[in-house]
Amino acid sequence: VKDTLDAAQNDAELQIKNNLQMRQRYVSKLEAIFNAIDDGDGMITEAKLDTILANPKVRAYFQTLDLDVNESTALFRILDDGDGEVTLDEFINGILRCKGAAKAIDQVALHTEMRSLHKKLTKILQMCEQIPGVDPTSSSKMMPRSSHNKGSLKAFRSSLMTGLDSPVFSFSRVTTPM
Repeated sequence: VKDTLDAAQNDAELQIKNNLQMRQRYVSKLEAIFNAIDDGDGMITEAKLDTILANPKVRAYFQTLDLDVNESTALFRILDDGDGEVTLDEFINGILRCKGAAKAIDQVALHTEMRSLHKKLTKILQMCEQIPGVDPTSSSKMMPRSSHNKGSLKAFRSSLMTGLDSPVFSFSRVTTPM
């Protein structure tokens, strides 16, 4: 029994070692791809990624890495942190997350993020409803220009800048310039 357990332990250690080596080779390939796309500034723009992925040979190479890159805009948005450029770290981490099937933890994380966004949007809607003359459900222009509304809007923007996790802003504190 002891020999069987030792053999299983050795197999697990060998599997882990092999997985780490495969991952390192994969990351090295991703670094090479990034460096081929990069113009030397350490960043990839959406336009540059679009141009590169328009090449069928590049698409085929990505497919050999188990990556489906049919939609370059979607890929760029996944990789980018919001600044309009993708760094080497963003590229590697983003591609590694895209590889393979969606994991349960990814789905749970997405669900949690969606719930958080829903709560934030609900707070914003509630704050808009407190502004006199505003119908946040209307598709027409939300607010006529008046001095009271200008003060309320300024306070509203200010409250958003302090973060939605702070106590909900009360418009009763707004002073209207005379």
